[in-house]
Amino acid sequence: MRGGTVESHTSNLKIINSVFTNNKAVLNGGTLYFMVGTDNLVSGCTFNDNSGPNGSAIRTITIGTILNVLSSNFTNNKATNNGGSIYSAN
Repeated sequence: MRGGTVESHTSNLKIINSVFTNNKAVLNGGTLYFMVGTDNLVSGCTFNDNSGPNGSAIRTITIGTILNVLSSNFTNNKATNNGGSIYSAN
């Protein structure tokens, strides 16, 4: 699984006032994985104790993927390779 909770292949995804705890991904982002898309938003969210190889809470990967992260908290998220909480490969 690339994203422990959400794997997105679209634009305009809005994730607001959500809590993500103890999510794990085997391949990439521990909680949210944004493959493509513009106008994606994560706002007012809390990410606790999530894990994954690259970006334990959030990962974006494709050139041109646009993600805005606002007023969100990240606590004790662990990545085994890159990006403790957020990893952008684009």
